[in-house]
Amino acid sequence: MPAVDVLVGPMMEHATPDEDGYLPTPYELGGPEELVNMLKQIGFVNLTEVRKVGNLVASNVEEYLSMLLDGSPLGHSLSEETEEVRKAILEKSKINITHYAKPSGVSIPAECVIVAAAKGNTSVCW
Repeated sequence: MPAVDVLVGPMMEHATPDEDGYLPTPYELGGPEELVNMLKQIGFVNLTEVRKVGNLVASNVEEYLSMLLDGSPLGHSLSEETEEVRKAILEKSKINITHYAKPSGVSIPAECVIVAAAKGNTSVCW
């Protein structure tokens, strides 16, 4: 979904994977049933997955970018890059976000995966 791709795309283009080639993204458990199957393996039952599509919104481009960097693991990943790489990623991300900007603010399509499960007497939701 574009909501996070506006930052992930430039990161994949410019960032350096760690020693084993790993580059963390917020999509790691976003595939259909991925989180459900992981929770089943560790004993959770009565699992339900719901996918919701909506928009992430912000007042402006800077606020939107800040929301992604402060509210996801992407900010930490970006902080581990060199200043030159960070600058390139942020410049491209701002251009990407600008495509969704209107005078009323920024609104970019997003998907959320919600999983409810139980284990013993406990019910949880991710």
